[in-house]
Amino acid sequence: LKSEEVQVSAGYTPRKFGRRYFHKDASRATAPPLDSVGLGGEPRSVVLQHPASGETASVTYWRPGDGYDPAAMREIAVLFRDRRSDEVIPVDPALVDMLVELRQRVGASPDSPIRLTSGYGSRATNASLARSNPNVAENSYHMRGQAALVELERRTQP
Repeated sequence: LKSEEVQVSAGYTPRKFGRRYFHKDASRATAPPLDSVGLGGEPRSVVLQHPASGETASVTYWRPGDGYDPAAMREIAVLFRDRRSDEVIPVDPALVDMLVELRQRVGASPDSPIRLTSGYGSRATNASLARSNPNVAENSYHMRGQAALVELERRTQP
């Protein structure tokens, strides 16, 4: 297995790659509308890990007939929280779906953790980062709970 880090956001950009859309630099993945997500009707589970804190969330966040589980989505949101302010906001379910589908597409096992480097970032955190880094987006998807910097294990070709 090989580890790969990608920036993922639940917005739209024009460059298509399979059923997912990637920013021009191919390191930022974005999701199409939920009705075209290829996850099928099975329960959806995810293992998310924040390596710096050691925290892990292992949840089934969606079930047929019930939809998204509010308690599981809250647990995910806590893991995604702004690490500077400890502020928590809801994470876009499309982002979680996209992470799960991305895990499937790279051939990682369903129980392999998706390592979260950066999730939600408050406006204050974003402004602070922008003062020292000109590449920080003024209207970052991170401020909306629609983006994450993650690292995934993927199968390598033999």
